[in-house]
Amino acid sequence: MERELIKNVKPGEKVKISGFVENLRNKRTMCFIVLKDISGKMQVTIEKEKN
Repeated sequence: MERELIKNVKPGEKVKISGFVENLRNKRTMCFIVLKDISGKMQVTIEKEKN
């Protein structure tokens, strides 16, 4: 899978991106990460596993 620029990513699309973590918000059940590359920013959400 080739890397994509953030500006070319469509919502719900599965892609490989490379950039810097600009912001990280760690909540009880979710983690929100704002990634930044040369073309823009994207928020990624990760659902935590229930233990």
